[in-house]
Amino acid sequence: MRNGIKIIVVGLIICASIVLIAAKGCPRNKDNGTNTGSSVAMLSAIAVLPTQINLSWWKSSTNEDGFKIERSTNGISFTEITSVASNITTYLDTGLISNTTYYYRIIAYNISVDNMYTYNASATTCAITGPFLSVMIDDESLRPQIIIILSWIDNYADETGFEIERSVNGGNYQQFATVGANVISWSDSGLTPYIGYYYRVRANTISGDSLYSNEVGVVTTR
Repeated sequence: MRNGIKIIVVGLIICASIVLIAAKGCPRNKDNGTNTGSSVAMLSAIAVLPTQINLSWWKSSTNEDGFKIERSTNGISFTEITSVASNITTYLDTGLISNTTYYYRIIAYNISVDNMYTYNASATTCAITGPFLSVMIDDESLRPQIIIILSWIDNYADETGFEIERSVNGGNYQQFATVGANVISWSDSGLTPYIGYYYRVRANTISGDSLYSNEVGVVTTR
């Protein structure tokens, strides 16, 4: 209880653990493969964002004109997505779908003949997790109205904004505000005493909406 306000946090500890894991980046699941007949060795795929996988490789030849990069979503049917020059050994694959496994292979080529493919490398893009929401109460002794300040952690590199939803006395959640990208707080004012207000937030990203945050509840008692 603080200044006539009781704070209720729903699922705080569980959600905190989820966010701390997500903040470290996408799972580093990868397959490194070296085909002894290929001019490309140690192809590595690492998911770094819900929409991006970074590729890197080591080349063992000196006469190639470049490298062709192919991608698949089932590990069987591959499509060439780009080619790079012979002095390039990294590629950033962007615009991907979240929580999806992608497979890659690379082949060195020159004017006369193509080389052998590498073994496949794969990575799974991150799921778009929810932000971590917390609440503060503005010092009501200095104001004629109750003000609740929401703040959250922005774990996203491609968000376009955030949706803020509110539930009154445990009823259905309704969207009551939106904010732009990189905004991490919002103030709710003009509230009624002796009412329970519950909040949740989700991010809008290029690849879709995130999961909802943990719920935070505040019961006004003055």
